[in-house]
Amino acid sequence: GVRLMALPEAVADAAAAKRITRPDERNWDKLVELYASDELALAACRQNAMILSSMFANPELLEESYEALVLAMGGSNEAREIMLKNPSVLTCGAGIANSSADEIRTLANFRNAADSIPPSALWAVLLGSSAFIGYKIALVQGWL
Repeated sequence: GVRLMALPEAVADAAAAKRITRPDERNWDKLVELYASDELALAACRQNAMILSSMFANPELLEESYEALVLAMGGSNEAREIMLKNPSVLTCGAGIANSSADEIRTLANFRNAADSIPPSALWAVLLGSSAFIGYKIALVQGWL
């Protein structure tokens, strides 16, 4: 049989930080294979730990998604570039091969940018927007 690599502590920590209670070692092994690097696979898990969860992915889905991504992007280097920006692309399955490289790249760039925004900044935008909308409603209603 295939011997699974023990889940490195940093990977277990990344999973725990996202409340993934039972990260799948088989998914970790497949991610290391697909990213061709422990370090890049760990970076992907830190960005989106759900790819470690058997609820969202399994090694077969990760492999199928990777192969379809390679087809859609025109090569493994291009596919890995996308995987680094948006690891969840590895949960899309074979259907991603039906998307254009430009569509995939645009979504990956958007996801990568969104992931770089700290949660505190998102809360500030949400609260500021809510206050502004409340102010406009009060003005229109004549309450102010």
